[in-house]
Amino acid sequence: MGLASFGDPQRYHQFFETAIHLGPDGSLEIPILALNRGFTEGLFFSASAKALEDGIGIDGWYCSHQQRADISAALQRRFTEALFHISGHYQKQTRPPTLY
Repeated sequence: MGLASFGDPQRYHQFFETAIHLGPDGSLEIPILALNRGFTEGLFFSASAKALEDGIGIDGWYCSHQQRADISAALQRRFTEALFHISGHYQKQTRPPTLY
């Protein structure tokens, strides 16, 4: 979260918008996480990390500090959108009827 404040969320926003799906029923889906097969990939998210690198077009080991900040900012923005998406859906479902 601290690194995100130094980044440009627009730089990678489009990638995270397509990588994190917000469903009409308030659901959230992250297909890139399903790429991890077996214990080791699941533990280290290695297949997800590779797909992330390929999708963004960077090498995670050698990317610049600014690229890391921009990725962090874009992911934090999408996470915030997802949080409001889920919260808004359940708020609509649990809102009491208007009395007047």
